[in-house]
Amino acid sequence: SAASFVQARIGLPKKPILSASVILNNNNNGNNDSKNGDTNDEDNRNGGLVVVGSYVPKTTKQLESLLKLEGLETIEFDVADLVGDTAGTRDGDASSTSDAILGRVQKAIASGKNTVLYTSRTLVTGSSPAESLSIGNAVSRALVSVVSNLEVRPRFIVAKGGITSSDVATEGLGIRRAVVLGQACPGVPVWTIG
Repeated sequence: SAASFVQARIGLPKKPILSASVILNNNNNGNNDSKNGDTNDEDNRNGGLVVVGSYVPKTTKQLESLLKLEGLETIEFDVADLVGDTAGTRDGDASSTSDAILGRVQKAIASGKNTVLYTSRTLVTGSSPAESLSIGNAVSRALVSVVSNLEVRPRFIVAKGGITSSDVATEGLGIRRAVVLGQACPGVPVWTIG
């Protein structure tokens, strides 16, 4: 993967997988001022947020396993509804769809529930490559809109999918700089920001 290439290229030694206690004890590293409020995470009783945008088979299998866990609030962002709203073929618009989802996500997180926000698993394509790209961009904007408009601070955020992860971090959270603490498991980096 790209991460292992960088590690080998610059001669970084391998680090062990981070334990849960290391991850939890490092989440308040440095200045904790964020756009969602200056909160000491040790006192944060809110639930966490997992955002899944990728629709590929491996992600779908991982999501299916996650959704079997008890106690999660699961919220599906229906891509067909979003695309219909964007194209003007349904009542409402993309922002009203995102606002409705945002309300559900905020309520769940504020109640202390870990929340999984995921896109529907059926690939929705356009009649041309450009139209398909436009659909993908609309989905990304919708997920970013939910994250960027949160008024409650999740205890943690996990983003799944390459474009989803990048967009949630840079556009949804406004992250410009982070420290990579290590990995929660192979291929899953843990960042601290602030």
